[in-house]
Amino acid sequence: MIIDSIDIENFGVYLGKQTVLLAPPSKNKPIILFGGQNGRGKTTLLNALQLGLYGKLANCSNRGQLGYEEYLKRSIHSSADPAQGASITISFRYFTNGKEIKHKIIRSWSSNGKGTKEGLEVFKNDKFDRVLTDQWVEFFGDFLPPKLSNLFFFDGEKIESFADLDNASKLLSIGINSLLGVDLIEQLSKDLVVLERKKQAPNLKPTDKKEIEGIEREIKQTNQNIESKRNEIGKLNNETTQVKNSLDSLQEKFSQEGGEIYEKRHELEANKNELKKQIAQLETELISVAKGPAPLFLLGNLLDSISLQDKKELSDANTVDLINILGKRDKDVIELCKKEKVSPGIIAKLQKKLCDDIASRTPNESSKPYLDLNMDSRLNLNNLNDVELPALEKSIGATLKKYDEVTELLSINKKKLGGVPSEQKIAGLLEEIKKNKIKLEESNFKTKRAEEEASRLDRQKLFLEKELEKKYLLSLDEKFTTEDHELYQKKSKAVRDTLNVFHNEILKKQIGKIKTLILDSFNKLISKDSLIKDFIIDVNDFGITLQDSGGRTISPERLSAGERQLLAVSMLWGLARASGRALPSVIDTPLGRLDSSHRKNIVEKYFPFSSHQVFLLSTDEEVDREHFETLKPWIGHSYILNFDESTNATKIEKGYFW
Repeated sequence: MIIDSIDIENFGVYLGKQTVLLAPPSKNKPIILFGGQNGRGKTTLLNALQLGLYGKLANCSNRGQLGYEEYLKRSIHSSADPAQGASITISFRYFTNGKEIKHKIIRSWSSNGKGTKEGLEVFKNDKFDRVLTDQWVEFFGDFLPPKLSNLFFFDGEKIESFADLDNASKLLSIGINSLLGVDLIEQLSKDLVVLERKKQAPNLKPTDKKEIEGIEREIKQTNQNIESKRNEIGKLNNETTQVKNSLDSLQEKFSQEGGEIYEKRHELEANKNELKKQIAQLETELISVAKGPAPLFLLGNLLDSISLQDKKELSDANTVDLINILGKRDKDVIELCKKEKVSPGIIAKLQKKLCDDIASRTPNESSKPYLDLNMDSRLNLNNLNDVELPALEKSIGATLKKYDEVTELLSINKKKLGGVPSEQKIAGLLEEIKKNKIKLEESNFKTKRAEEEASRLDRQKLFLEKELEKKYLLSLDEKFTTEDHELYQKKSKAVRDTLNVFHNEILKKQIGKIKTLILDSFNKLISKDSLIKDFIIDVNDFGITLQDSGGRTISPERLSAGERQLLAVSMLWGLARASGRALPSVIDTPLGRLDSSHRKNIVEKYFPFSSHQVFLLSTDEEVDREHFETLKPWIGHSYILNFDESTNATKIEKGYFW
């Protein structure tokens, strides 16, 4: 199945008619991404899909315990004319027997003083189909049973609740029973029990009959209590959603007013003081350096010139010493020549040659030394130029760089502090947020207590039903008035026993396959070697027992929160795969309560492969810039939900947050 488009008119936060194209452009780009802040209409889109396809059987998140007509009436946009009403049009196609079948469902409704009127039109291959319109509930119920819809249309925030193994068992129970159709077997068995009791009732002893009637009254009362408690839970869930939406809106406004900076003001002040300390410390270091040889840097190249002059003076001094040695040597040579009676002409030439050599070596008058450094001074000069000053230059450079960085950080810090709103401006919002948080905690607490009470009532009902069954079975030992009646009871019980065996055999045979798909899905998601290597699903209560590689039982507490969340996602994915239905996957709040360390696994390994068409309804904090870049190669379409406060309505436009 591929959903090609959806038209929404005056539904929820959507005013007027808006058409959204949803068909992936190719099989390699299955993701349709919707971005919007909380309260901007993401969940309304999910509700629109559910409502358009299922009508009164839709599992709409904001319906609570409202009657269907009342829900339709309230879902019309506040600025729209109720008489004009609202509508949802969904176009989808699928292949069967090698042929493509196209369907278009138009569900519309309007409201007047007399009530709410709903209309439904179904088109098959662009032609209105009266029979399909009349039988749409049955047709689409076979195509995708309502009980299975949560495997394909789900709120990511529920992942956190499924991470609890008790809740996960309930998910498996609903999913597996619906997938295999064994819920029909259970219902048939229950119906046979009812028939047996009706047949047996006339033959009961007065005492037995009185006890049975008493148990049946308790069961009836328990059923009423359960219904009442379920209604209470629905109402509490609705209240919780309203409080949460109100809290989200307040927190968004709080953020826009600079609330996040306000909350960090003490941290910013502490950071400012720390930066000032660092600057003072760096300045102290620079002053300390300035007391040493650092001022010599102000001389520029003068020290190099001094060094060069010293080397020249040292060279000239060495030359003078050499000239003195050569002068003595030349005198000795001339004396030797005279003694050996060398010709005066030769001696004169030699003497001239030696004098010219001395003259060429003699320094100019302008090279007269003026530094005249001693050995200690020369060593100090060389150490300054070659060791101390280069090391000092490097150290000062690092200190100045650090000084500039800290100064820049201080400047940024001051700008942030300058943007901190006054306490008067933010106090009202803070108080409202605090009140809503308390309301949310109270609502969650009440819901949890109500759910615990509902579970207790369910257990009580089960106990009473078993007691009733025992009572009826005991009465079977009594002599029946007719052979036919006794035969009826035995045959009915035999059928129930056979159904029970059939039920268990189906579960045993199919649970292994489903478990394999769930475990395979988990292994695809987990990024490291997990403790979980296998798990057992109890065919009686669908309880889950986790096992390690050695077949030893693992306590759920040994798993990280992220691992439990990934296991919950794996169950949904595995059950969807086990259904064998090629259906789109629609995920509201896709990263919900997942911790940051495991979001990457979901983004990279689940979203692109969970289905051939994947709808993600996300905020900018879930599919953020990094996750968006990761998903970009897989995104076929992206839309942004822009809310206009002047019209109190959301407009669906192409694009995303960035």
